[in-house]
Amino acid sequence: MRILLAEVSRQLGQQVQQRLTSQFELDAAGSVAMLNSMLLERTYGLIVLAADVAPDECMRMVRQCRQFSPKSGILVVTEPVAVLDRVQILEAGADDILMRPVHPDEFMARARALLRRSGEATATRVKVGNIEITEDGDIYLNGMRTDLHQAEHKVLSVLVRRSGRVVSKAMIDQAIAGSGSEELSSNAIEQRLSRLRRILEQANTRVRITTVRGAGYILEPMKILNKIHTRLPAGSVEALT
Repeated sequence: MRILLAEVSRQLGQQVQQRLTSQFELDAAGSVAMLNSMLLERTYGLIVLAADVAPDECMRMVRQCRQFSPKSGILVVTEPVAVLDRVQILEAGADDILMRPVHPDEFMARARALLRRSGEATATRVKVGNIEITEDGDIYLNGMRTDLHQAEHKVLSVLVRRSGRVVSKAMIDQAIAGSGSEELSSNAIEQRLSRLRRILEQANTRVRITTVRGAGYILEPMKILNKIHTRLPAGSVEALT
């Protein structure tokens, strides 16, 4: 199972990293922007936040991780903090906290425990209609592997992994900005989505991207599209053209 290690302000430690690398597939994020982008693009069994930042900033990061990846385990590694701060970090969505100095054996035991809990909940493949995204991020449309422009690939990944939920323009911006590809203006995002819609229709993927005015975008299978109108105010949903 794949683990995401986010090191913000201070590294976790070479010995612990070596143990992680030897036992799991490990992705690394060196900034908050990169962390957000990677969470939007794929699913992780465990997110390790080695974040020596103020407790308020740590809680904000945890909330964002939980929003982007609701089923992943979240393990926070931090400098010693007060009990109240630890409680608030856990209430924000973290599953466990380790304070430095970190013993490698204890760290690995806690990581394996969280992976056991999240293992059944985190799917290695995500499928919506005839769109499938593998654990490695490859996209298949109606059974055919498809290469997209980097920005379009990331936008579609975000929509598929959050299918049935509204994806805001801010979340799409975060996915693009942290990926190393170009930043997109509001008009450019609309153009990418319009092109994606045509690609999905041509591939007979049985899904549709719609715009939720003032909120963002939503991707759902065709068979439940008519339910959108019962959940949202009249006139709030319009198909992308």
